[in-house]
Amino acid sequence: MKETLDEINEVFQSGRHKEAVASIVALIEESSTDSSLHMAYDSLGKYLNFMGQHTEAVQAWEDGLKFLESTVERVHELDDHKLIDWINISLQTARLAYRQGIDGPGVSHKQNQVCYTVLKMTDTEQEEWKTEQFQRAIKHFNGALENIPANNKEIKQNIQLSLARVLFALKRYDEAVKIYEDGFSNDGDPQWLYNAAECLWQQDKKELAYTRLLQLIGTEPTFATAYKMLATYFTEKNDTTSAAESTCKYKFYSWVPSFCHHIEYNPENISTVEQLNSDQALECINARLANDESKRATEFLAAICYHHYHGPVENKAFEELERRGNASEGAERDFIGSKLMHLIRNHQSVCTVKGAADALAGMKHEDLFDILERLLPQDVNTFFPMHIPTALGKLGDLRAIPLLEKIIKNSIGKDSDVYESDSSDGLFSSCGKDRLTVESCLALAPFIDNETAKQILLDGINYPQTREACLAVLCISTEENQFFEKLEEILKQHKTLSYMVQTYVMNNAEKSHYAEKLLALNKEFCNKKTELTNDDDNEIDE
Repeated sequence: MKETLDEINEVFQSGRHKEAVASIVALIEESSTDSSLHMAYDSLGKYLNFMGQHTEAVQAWEDGLKFLESTVERVHELDDHKLIDWINISLQTARLAYRQGIDGPGVSHKQNQVCYTVLKMTDTEQEEWKTEQFQRAIKHFNGALENIPANNKEIKQNIQLSLARVLFALKRYDEAVKIYEDGFSNDGDPQWLYNAAECLWQQDKKELAYTRLLQLIGTEPTFATAYKMLATYFTEKNDTTSAAESTCKYKFYSWVPSFCHHIEYNPENISTVEQLNSDQALECINARLANDESKRATEFLAAICYHHYHGPVENKAFEELERRGNASEGAERDFIGSKLMHLIRNHQSVCTVKGAADALAGMKHEDLFDILERLLPQDVNTFFPMHIPTALGKLGDLRAIPLLEKIIKNSIGKDSDVYESDSSDGLFSSCGKDRLTVESCLALAPFIDNETAKQILLDGINYPQTREACLAVLCISTEENQFFEKLEEILKQHKTLSYMVQTYVMNNAEKSHYAEKLLALNKEFCNKKTELTNDDDNEIDE
């Protein structure tokens, strides 16, 4: 069974999703008595969920659970491995059912896309459907809780937290409060108290909610959303002073990320946060933060990057963090590096990963390579690239060469799975991989003195996907006329440099006299293309 499932999984991972689903359905029909049949149902559910067929996925997982249950009188009688499988399938079923209840019918998640289908259901029917999903989630969460060994307290608490969310959605507040208060008693996490306060507030038990909030901020004074609820409480009490203070704390603490431990609540920092949330953010960086070498200022810069401001503000913050990292050493350098590493691991936007990776590469951070190696194959988003190849080149670690070579050779050989994919996002993945390939060629520029890297570029000249980028790197880096002439031939065929190659040439304009020539030629042919387009438009008008 396992070998067959592995083979089917390879088909699915190649992008041939429908073929994989058909194969696994056939396998289930042929293996109805196999003791490992639940594994096939599990895989089927995961494939269907990935494809956005969530209701069918839940059904597949529930069929797998029923099969396991049919082999024993009681679930806890399953052997250890199968009991673990039963618990894991129960949990993923519960989580998906809960999400369906939150989303409602007709909503599906397919990779990075959310799809909506118009359904002929009344509002009452939709609410009934959502309630059914929540009840299904409760059933499976409770099943998992009943069969997890008592000594696994942390796992049980996490499941109870998920269960309480479902109870909250069903407005079964008393049951949810009981779970939250027990959770706080067990581990002291203030999130339990906030959730309990939220339930009490929904029941209009606002004085009890207020008591829980005071207890919470006594435990964790930086808990932002607690102040938001307190502001509402004080507003209803006509206590405008306390309401204003709570609102101010909410705005402050909700902006300051949890990893910034040196930004305290005081008038100076409040003023800085206000300025950073205005159109004076760039001025604040230049006038206040860039001239302040304290850890507080460094954390403000990291917080700006965390909130992905985009544009000049975010770019300036990353630039300043990289400068500080290069100018420091020892514990101070480690501190700056740790903040940038945190941004990669706990980002809200891939743009943050891009900026942090670039800054750490500029610092030549010793722990960065392993992270970039892991991120490289994932960097195929057409619209929001992380520019991992560029970071690898900037880092300058020779271990990057075989990684970049693999990306390039896969494209040259056209053996990328996406070309055979039946996935609707195949086009976007294909464009993303094309961009990744070109960027990988350009990223070899810092390694031009390495024979292997240079040979990869020379080989890349022979293939249309990589020819222009490889020629550009060889021309700028070696200043050999033969490579310029070949690029000139490409441009003379009424083509212009691709955006990425043109950017590379512009960024290296001072490095080689050929850069200026290439940019001039490119501009000339751009003008010719514009003239030809205008002539064609005039002919149409006539």
